[in-house]
Amino acid sequence: MNNKPPITVIKPWHKIAEEINLPLPTAIWVLGAHAFTLLSPLLLMASVHIYWDYLQQVLYAPELLYLSAIVMMIGSAFEIADNTFDRWYLTGLPPSLCDWLFSCCICLSIALNITAFMGQYTLLVIAAFAAVIGFAVMYLMDWPQEIMRGGLGIVSAFSLYWVVGDPVAFFSFLSAYLTVYFFTILKATHAQSMHGFTTIVNAFGMLCTPWAFYNGAAGNYPIL
Repeated sequence: MNNKPPITVIKPWHKIAEEINLPLPTAIWVLGAHAFTLLSPLLLMASVHIYWDYLQQVLYAPELLYLSAIVMMIGSAFEIADNTFDRWYLTGLPPSLCDWLFSCCICLSIALNITAFMGQYTLLVIAAFAAVIGFAVMYLMDWPQEIMRGGLGIVSAFSLYWVVGDPVAFFSFLSAYLTVYFFTILKATHAQSMHGFTTIVNAFGMLCTPWAFYNGAAGNYPIL
C-alpha cells in the first residue's frame, strides 16, 4: 500500500493569483491611481476649451489636442486591461498585446501633440509619426524601443515650450524619470504600492500641458 502523501500541484495561474491578491488599502490606492490617469486627459480637453482663443494664436492646430486626449484615454484603458488580464510585469513573460496597444497609443498621442503645437513644420510631423511606427515595430521585434518614445517626449516638451514659452513644459522630464524609477522597483519587488506611484507620477506628467496653457494665457511665468 502506498502511504506517500499526495502531491499538491500548484497551477501557475494560482501562484499568480496569490501574488496579485492585494490588501484593500493597496487595491484602493492602485485603482484610484489608474482612475486618475484614465480621467486626467479630460483636463487637457477642458483647458483647450477654456483657452481656445489663446491657443488659436500660438498653436498650429489646437483641435488635434482633443484627439490626442481621446487616444490617451484609450491607451489608459488598454493599460488597465493589461493589469487585469495579462500581468506581464508579475509573470516575467514577454510584454503583452495590451501593453503594446497602450504604449502605441501613448506614442500616437505625443505625436498628435507635436503636430498640434508645430504642425507647420512638415518634416517634424513626418519624423514624429515615423517614430510612432518605429516604436510599434521595435516593440513587436523585442528591440530597444524606448529611444523612440523618449525622443517623442523630448520633442513634445521642447515644442510646447517653443509655442507657449512656459518652462513648466519641461516638468514632463521629471515625471518620466520618476515613472521609470518606480516601475523599476515594481518589476524588481512586485510591490504593488509602487504600481500606484508609477501610475500617478506618469499622470502628473500629462498635466504639464494644461498647466502651461493656463500660465501662457495669463502671462504669469518667467521666460527662460
